[in-house]
Amino acid sequence: MMPPENRAHYSASCSRAVPAKLRSGLRPELRENKGIEHFRDSKKNGNALGMMDMRAQTTKTMEIPEEEKRLEKQLCFAVYATAHAFTRAYKPILDRVGLTYPQYLVMLVLWERGELPVKMIGEQLDLDSGTLSPLLKRLEQGGLIKRIRDLRDERQVIVSLTPKGQAMKGEIDTIMTAIGQAAGCTLKEMAEMRDMLHRLRGNLGRPGTGDG
Repeated sequence: MMPPENRAHYSASCSRAVPAKLRSGLRPELRENKGIEHFRDSKKNGNALGMMDMRAQTTKTMEIPEEEKRLEKQLCFAVYATAHAFTRAYKPILDRVGLTYPQYLVMLVLWERGELPVKMIGEQLDLDSGTLSPLLKRLEQGGLIKRIRDLRDERQVIVSLTPKGQAMKGEIDTIMTAIGQAAGCTLKEMAEMRDMLHRLRGNLGRPGTGDG
């Protein structure tokens, strides 16, 4: 709590913020309150104006050359088209082991981690339960994984590899070699592009990105 002598000094300072002509027309008990309200409003308005000015500076529209507005110049489209090209390139490679590309991603997670709750697999792959559940069901029907209720928390389902699913890990070198040849890149080049894409994804995922 503020000491009495400090409250008196604060009230006097705030009262001086109200013009003398207006202050003289107020009842004594209102003069102090009006001064405090004026002080608070001034501070709040000043902060709001500062934030608006800062936003105006950071969201200033750039002048983009006409050539850069063409579809083939867009980074987003290059990433989008490349993702589709990867899926098409993976199909004949994964057909040999009986996996689709999304199923292959699930298996990669399990080969690395052994067993995980369904929720954590979804978080790793950025998939919702409506998309992930059918994938897991097909993998289970193929004898590659098993799903059991967590004994400590029955709300959670734990996914783990079967012996058949674990044995399939031996195919990963063949799969990665084949996709590397299809991409025409060295391991170093692929690592550099991957790291750049991770940074891009992190930037795009920051709070406030894309806000008007």
